[in-house]
Amino acid sequence: MRRLVWVAVILAQLVLVFRDLHLWSNYPSKSLIQTTTQHLHFNPENHNNTIGRASAKLTLLDTSYVPNHLYMTTQVQKKKLAIVIPFIDSQIELLKFQLSCVWEQFPPCFCFSDIEQVDLILFFSGSVRFKGNMLFLEFLREVDFNSFSWRHCFEDIYLMSAELPSECDTHPEGTCIMFYQIFPTLENNYLYFQIIEPDVTPFRHDLAWLQEVVAMTRDHNDFWVKGSVSACPSGMKPHFRTFCIQYSIGTAWIDYHINGNALYKLGDRDFDVYLQRVQKRYVRKRNGKTVQGCSGTFYGGYDVSIFQYLYSSHTFEEWEYIQSVLHHFSYDTAILNYCNFPLRIEEIQSKYPNTVMIHSKWYALKRKYDSNFNCNKEHTICHSLKACSSKVSIR
Repeated sequence: MRRLVWVAVILAQLVLVFRDLHLWSNYPSKSLIQTTTQHLHFNPENHNNTIGRASAKLTLLDTSYVPNHLYMTTQVQKKKLAIVIPFIDSQIELLKFQLSCVWEQFPPCFCFSDIEQVDLILFFSGSVRFKGNMLFLEFLREVDFNSFSWRHCFEDIYLMSAELPSECDTHPEGTCIMFYQIFPTLENNYLYFQIIEPDVTPFRHDLAWLQEVVAMTRDHNDFWVKGSVSACPSGMKPHFRTFCIQYSIGTAWIDYHINGNALYKLGDRDFDVYLQRVQKRYVRKRNGKTVQGCSGTFYGGYDVSIFQYLYSSHTFEEWEYIQSVLHHFSYDTAILNYCNFPLRIEEIQSKYPNTVMIHSKWYALKRKYDSNFNCNKEHTICHSLKACSSKVSIR
């Protein structure tokens, strides 16, 4: 009898080993391990693609795979937060610079932090399997996440792929599709997610930006969206255009919408209903080039449409509804939206003392091409501190 039991155990282990080898061989990089998260391809012809009907593909990025380990899809308890970095091919070099250089100098958390239940998710607009994505595949081969000094700040690091066809991988269409994919993909595993685009840059040594984001989840947790209004500088006499104030030069907008690099609540059915209303209001244009939920303004974008719905009631019922949900939108300056204008860090810190990151393509590129910016890991805050290595959770 004992022999039969041992034979059964050995056979079960062999099945698991061959299954894991099969999953491993299906990927272009040995650092990718597949999870069983639901994956639905986006169909551009399906104009009823509303929230909850399409999810993205989720993959664990880790070189130390543990066979038969229970990953996200089998979690019993939701994690607190997911940091989501959406990116396209043209942003890969900037993303690599932020992760391997800027985050080393301005880490998400300090070495002795007590941050728990936070994951990092890299959200690629294209396909993981498409061999034509050479920049993306090279990025996966070159970047060793376990070598970063900030690795201990996150429990797991995942790759999410939107699998967008090339005709949809544009702004605002692609970003809108990706935004609405996040909710069904993550809502069963996290309470909140924070979007941080590749041109969002940390700049403070005295405050760890991830700890500030985690703190935001503890304050006024009745919010649906929490983020920054435009802080773009003024200087020219504005004129009104729809609900926005636009500069005469046409390069900057001053409005009160919360920028997309914000903190969002997951698993709130009332918020889902609100997003469904936005998608029904701002349907695709007749030429089919704009997806639902992003065609509400001249500029487009899911964040602008989410805001405009609050101030464009068509009926008395809508007006009453908006009255009841307006308090779910909360302003915060932790991640400041500064458009693409030149800036001085000293002025930002003086005017916005709570800001830890800046959303500015100008500032992100200035850092990237600044020869004086030190990317040497020898000078990172956590370098050589043994306490850091003891907190790294590698699976």
